[in-house]
Amino acid sequence: MLYTTMSMLDLSTLPPELINHIIPFTYQTQSRELLYDIRTFNTDFNIVQDGYMYDYDDAILLYDLHMFCNRNTLIMDRVSIFFQKIMKRHFFFKTKNISQVNNFITSHGKEGANVKNAHAFDYTRKGRSIFGLLTQEERTRFINDYVLQEEDVYYVI
Repeated sequence: MLYTTMSMLDLSTLPPELINHIIPFTYQTQSRELLYDIRTFNTDFNIVQDGYMYDYDDAILLYDLHMFCNRNTLIMDRVSIFFQKIMKRHFFFKTKNISQVNNFITSHGKEGANVKNAHAFDYTRKGRSIFGLLTQEERTRFINDYVLQEEDVYYVI
């Protein structure tokens, strides 16, 4: 299926400079660790979706991710070094200083907590973005602590 989709892509519509920039990346093999991480991410996220879809919602998922990343402290009180390190994994924050990262995290938390802006706040996208920044071990810890804790079941990688 993937091959058919790729073969249907008409590269002649793209500028040659762009094609010459993209093509070398298609020949690079990915490490086993990255491929395994991609596979486990899908499994992990399906577990999270199943847990939050029926019992909670995306706003609760985002709140729980904030609490997990901030070591069970409200973002308005302080931002943990752990949360800063997680956010620095995002390409946008790689060049930002800690103060800029903290400002983003605190404004992000306040905006989500503001009931007046709740309709304009995209809980789903923001929650998925944070979950996507977590490592395999962090995802497993989040699932064990926040998703499976009530069922007394633990997920092991």
